Amino acid sequence: MTPSCAHWYCNRRVFSPERLCRARPRSAPPNTIDKAMRLVKLSSLLVLTGTFSVATASAEVPEELLTELQPMVETGLASDDVAVQSWAIQAAALTGQEPMIDAIVGALDNTNPPVRIAAATSLIRLEEEEAAARAVLVMELLEGDAGVRGLILNSILYQLGDEVRRDVLDEVLDTTIDESVIQTIVSHIAQRGDGEIHELLERAAELDDPAARAPYISHVSRAARPIGVRVAEALLDSSDAVRRLEGAEIAFAVNNLEARQLLERILDSDDAALAQRAGFHLARYGNAVALGKTSDLARNTEMDESLRMDAIALLRDNGAQLVSWADIQVMLAEEGRSVEFQTRVYELAGATRDPEALEHLRGLLDGLFADERLSGIAGYGYAGQDDAVATLAEIVGGAGDQLLRLRAAAALGHLGTDLAADALMTALRAERVAEVKVAIVSALGTTASTVAPMAVAQTLALQNTELSLAALDALEALGSSEVAPQVESAAVGARSPEVRWRATVVLTRLDPELGQIRLIQALDRPPEGFLDELQGLPDSILDAVDNRLLMHADTVIREAALFRVMRRPDRGYAVLQPLVESAGSPDVRRQAISVVTAAGLPEDADIFVGLTSDTDRSMRLQGFAALAHLGETDREEFFRGYLNHADVALRLIATYGIMRMHDGE
Repeated sequence: MTPSCAHWYCNRRVFSPERLCRARPRSAPPNTIDKAMRLVKLSSLLVLTGTFSVATASAEVPEELLTELQPMVETGLASDDVAVQSWAIQAAALTGQEPMIDAIVGALDNTNPPVRIAAATSLIRLEEEEAAARAVLVMELLEGDAGVRGLILNSILYQLGDEVRRDVLDEVLDTTIDESVIQTIVSHIAQRGDGEIHELLERAAELDDPAARAPYISHVSRAARPIGVRVAEALLDSSDAVRRLEGAEIAFAVNNLEARQLLERILDSDDAALAQRAGFHLARYGNAVALGKTSDLARNTEMDESLRMDAIALLRDNGAQLVSWADIQVMLAEEGRSVEFQTRVYELAGATRDPEALEHLRGLLDGLFADERLSGIAGYGYAGQDDAVATLAEIVGGAGDQLLRLRAAAALGHLGTDLAADALMTALRAERVAEVKVAIVSALGTTASTVAPMAVAQTLALQNTELSLAALDALEALGSSEVAPQVESAAVGARSPEVRWRATVVLTRLDPELGQIRLIQALDRPPEGFLDELQGLPDSILDAVDNRLLMHADTVIREAALFRVMRRPDRGYAVLQPLVESAGSPDVRRQAISVVTAAGLPEDADIFVGLTSDTDRSMRLQGFAALAHLGETDREEFFRGYLNHADVALRLIATYGIMRMHDGE
């Protein structure tokens, strides 16, 4: 389902102060890289302007200190410099004085987003003019730059507490019809929202337009978090068939015990399509009721053939014992059925392991006609019987019909025994036909045999691209680390770039320590879509991948990695903290500083002190800002040394830092 710009909300204003209702031009939605860069730049600026401050303004700074520092604050409020103004606002909030608060209220209408945001966050902490302050955050989320929007969502709202965060996000969703805004907010809540905040997504059940519901369904499903079950339940409780199917889609994606219990409620639904989808899903996990209904569907001659084939395959893999040989004979006798349908039924016959069914399949293996033998081979592949290995091996290694040979190879793989693997390895050594050789290697990958990996790995030396790719897939499935040297050789020396990359990924799964070395090297020139292939690797390796990509020479790769890292629950702290002093890219380094600053951990103080001597002014100021945020009382003399510094922004940061230390005395 693709979201459209449907007008499903009234277009009302949410800004109570009239002066906040002005319209500002909205640029075209930026692409992912634009978003990353704007988020990086705004993050750095907002750190400098103090909007990451975790202080709670309490208006308890000692009077003597106020008398000393207030002139500096007043000068900063009148400045045209964005950083100076914003730091002055933060300091003014700590004074708690009425004239200062009035000045902060006036800054809500400033033309610079960092100043407006600094004023809004300060007022909310002060519990002054909260409606107007929240309206600024709402407006920035509705109409602001993607970078501003990201900073508000990922940092500022978290500092202001769950109640503010929920109310602001609720107001935005209740107001906007802008697709990009909806996508951003819903994605954020789906990935990082909890409790009442995540409940905002349950509004999807109340939306009449399927296009309006689409981003909710898509992002909650993609997040696949257990908390998403609540959204699924809200949709499944609807009487509307489409909504209920959407709820089921979310439950399929979450797929925990609670989600499956929710799906059990619709197994008897009057909506056949919905009941079937839920039944097939639950049958894969051995649900007795679902398997029973799947068995009924498989035998129902009035149902669509393709649907029955799906049901038969499910029973073959999860509940063959529910079907008798008599039932199978009835299905085989049906007229007008496709060859594919017949094949599925024979596979089910083998999976039942019923003595009469197996006897019938043995007879087919010795049949005179190719179609009989194909049916027998298909069934015996799921029979788990070693007594047919010799016959199947003879077919694979013979010079007969190639389709028979391919089917027999697959059947030996399905049998999954060392005896079947031995037969396949014997056939592999003698095989000369490329297509059959590939089929044999693929079949070895499904045997789960401990004797198969080395035979498969040896085919990598043949430097045949199709065969090598099949071998690497098989080795990944077999999961044996003993072939890591052969896979590493392919990762380094294969002629095909596709094989080299695939071998690198497989090596990383088989031998993470050795594979990580080759993987990091291969990231110099990774193929398109490479991140999808790395899913499921240990977090330590994925962190190393991100570290490498954040220093990549290709700007596009580097910025995309940064954008991805910034969306982690910890905003990328674990990855970015070591890059504060070592990142090759200034943008990555600034983002690392901003993330570590926002974390506010005392143990990072030494890093911040080091930054105060940096040759880059912006990073130097970020170091001072980070120390000011920490508010450690033993640094007052350090900051006092900068109260008369030539850099006005640094003077204001020092002023704020000193006031922070005394706030609450």
